[in-house]
Amino acid sequence: MNAVNFFDLSGWSSSPAGLAGRCASGGFGSLLADARSRARTDVTNAVHLLDLSGRTSGPVGLAGRAAPGGFGSLLAGARSRAQTDVITLRLPGENCIYSGGRMGNRINQTIYVEYTEDSTAEDPIVRIEGKADSGSFDFICHINDIDPENATYAEMTALFGHLVHTGVYQGSGGQVTPYGFEYHGSVDLMKRQNFIRGIADVSVSGHVDFRGREDAKYLLGLYQEYVK
Repeated sequence: MNAVNFFDLSGWSSSPAGLAGRCASGGFGSLLADARSRARTDVTNAVHLLDLSGRTSGPVGLAGRAAPGGFGSLLAGARSRAQTDVITLRLPGENCIYSGGRMGNRINQTIYVEYTEDSTAEDPIVRIEGKADSGSFDFICHINDIDPENATYAEMTALFGHLVHTGVYQGSGGQVTPYGFEYHGSVDLMKRQNFIRGIADVSVSGHVDFRGREDAKYLLGLYQEYVK
């Protein structure tokens, strides 16, 4: 399917999650919904009108003639697209605080974050790895060094996962960024951007509902504590 062959085993959410069971932004729920929507659209476009007379097994155009390639060919194409467009995520390990995916412009991006062996409560350290539009990445990051005004989405997933894991995050949105943020900045996981400015814009946006604005304000308050 055009989604993630990964699911939340915690029972907290129907979306993919980090160690604490919170859903990843652009997680399984949204990816699966998108996959189903695209599959339904492809099949609907392929069928549109069926010839019920038995004279042809292909889809029928408005003039009643079978479309080139026929229904079988178009349906196979729809299935092929759904099977090819897959994001495969790693199941969370013991020290994992985030495992998720995000649709990119070039590839289906993935990210996995886990605490390192030398991580401490005073100085939490994580290893962040995955694939972005700009290429594969694998690096060590100190949570306290992350600046939301100049951070990558990969770094922000680490910060969000840490806040969830330590119990600081108590919101209901369960996402790294609020709904509506996808219209700000770059979708590339490794592109640096100002998350504070983008989330602040969402918090007062007339294109986002009340719940979305409140979620943005809550995340803004948490992330501002890390601004350098």
